[in-house]
Amino acid sequence: KTEDRMFASFVIDKTEAEEFPKSKNNKQNKQPSIQPKPGLFTTPIPQVKLKTELHVEASWFQPMTFYEGYFFLALPTFLTCKIVANKMMTQGIMSDLVRVYATINTGVPFAVKYTSVVHNMECKKQAAGHVQLETPRVGFWNNTMFQVGYEVWGAAIVASLNVQLPPPGSVDLRGTFCLSINPPSPGYAQPFARSVVFLLDCSGSMTGEPMKFAKAAVQFGLSQLNPYDEFALIAYHDQQFVFQEGNRTLLHANTQTVLNAQNWVSQVTAGGLTDILSPLQNSVNILAQAKGLRYIFLITDGAVKDEREIVQWAASIPVEAAPRISTFGIGPYCNHFFLKQLSVTTRGLNDKALKASEINTGMVKMLTAAAKPVLSHVEVGISGLPPGTLEMFPFPIPDLSCGSPILVSGKFSTLGGAQFPPWVILRGRLPSGQPFEQQVHTTAAASIPLDKIFVKHQLDMMIAKSWLDQSDALRQSAIFMSVREGVACALTCTVMYQTTPEKHQQLKEARNKGELSKGSGLSSKALAVAAVGGLGGLAIVSAVVWGFGDIGASISNLNVGDTFSSMGGLGDIDFDFGDLSFPDLDVDVGDCGDCGDCGDCG
Repeated sequence: KTEDRMFASFVIDKTEAEEFPKSKNNKQNKQPSIQPKPGLFTTPIPQVKLKTELHVEASWFQPMTFYEGYFFLALPTFLTCKIVANKMMTQGIMSDLVRVYATINTGVPFAVKYTSVVHNMECKKQAAGHVQLETPRVGFWNNTMFQVGYEVWGAAIVASLNVQLPPPGSVDLRGTFCLSINPPSPGYAQPFARSVVFLLDCSGSMTGEPMKFAKAAVQFGLSQLNPYDEFALIAYHDQQFVFQEGNRTLLHANTQTVLNAQNWVSQVTAGGLTDILSPLQNSVNILAQAKGLRYIFLITDGAVKDEREIVQWAASIPVEAAPRISTFGIGPYCNHFFLKQLSVTTRGLNDKALKASEINTGMVKMLTAAAKPVLSHVEVGISGLPPGTLEMFPFPIPDLSCGSPILVSGKFSTLGGAQFPPWVILRGRLPSGQPFEQQVHTTAAASIPLDKIFVKHQLDMMIAKSWLDQSDALRQSAIFMSVREGVACALTCTVMYQTTPEKHQQLKEARNKGELSKGSGLSSKALAVAAVGGLGGLAIVSAVVWGFGDIGASISNLNVGDTFSSMGGLGDIDFDFGDLSFPDLDVDVGDCGDCGDCGDCG
């Protein structure tokens, strides 16, 4: 906001946004200005006078990255010379201008082992499962990405359970729970042997960088196989090409065989259309005699007509013969919710890449996460709640791996005085074949907003399930949750408008009470009342650019690599950047001092 104006954003049903260009009053937005860049949200603020002071407040949720036993959160705090000169950093001025406060809540009643990768952090408060950190007021500000994390690896499987009742005045009267299951470090674990099939999409639309990065990712996956693992390798489009064609069985992952497979991958070329079911069925047949846990890693950039039939087929495979199907979607043409539902149904993992450079890094993350499984057939026993009142995500629960902790979240009814039980039972199967069982006690989550932290995860699962079941009721529930929580999804988008603090607060209170709904979403007419300029003052500033795929584009073999150039993008820890202001400084900061040739310094 400025001294006399305020701009705010709201999440709204996409069908509501479609009404904008149809309105007679909407002269500014004849076409919705959706920004198709993942992770980038932009909006113009018009008529800003010289020396106007701007106050910007941004709230967002992002998943933490798990790496070598730590959960990390990274923030893009690099400032270019267009924003601030290097002399301001070297003279210690930036430490006064940019401050970062970090609060870490682990949910586990043990001391927090935290780390800051680059920047110095001072501990201001520490307790069991909780720590408050901040950057010092004096000293050199390291002008790079800010990263902070905390360790979860230990000597054994450790689970924690946090429960939270609905906040006062909430329209959702259900409580929220979160079960965190952390794996042991590899030094304390004997992982399962694995039987793995890699499925590489080599259809014509993968030509160029998508093919290059996908092949590199499969080669990495092969390098992660242990000597006691076995594997098969299939490149597919509307035909299939099997590594060592005459041998339709699993191969031992010895050094020479893995090297031969990597060389074979490097020779794969793109061409043909996309058939996903046939290679999946072939993979299940190959895994029929598997000795280890069965895994299929599916990479694709296409959408196919029989997607629901594929999920139903996968769900019908007997439990003991069922593979974990981990899926990786490339670009906007594949149905990411189909891939999500296929992986969830089979206890697999799922990820996606909307930029060519994300293919290799995303696949490496997924393959690393599944490299050392230590607990399979994971189940959670929760008793004492009324039948049919428990909602849990994901279900079924994936395997626990050294490279991938498990987060299970859900909702439970509090009607009639129902309470969450004082403990739950965590069950699974160890690599030795022995059953695993652990009693996990309930802890009240006082400072962690559980309903906010896991809403995005739940939204993705709900939308995928609504797609599979063709359930309009579940779809509307997802829209309502997205609007209420202010988290955009594939069914909603974010709009920006000019308003007043009073009208904005009234709108938020009405939204939280569910008073401004049209169907299950927020009515654009309600926003128009709060916006300066009415409906014409609303502008769509961001929308999810991946979703249910494009079968026509896949059949036409449109090159997914062509979409990356137009999708750009920018590369519970709670952050507060404090007041980012520029006081009057009696110092000559001069130019940036980098080269003097860019012309940006004036």
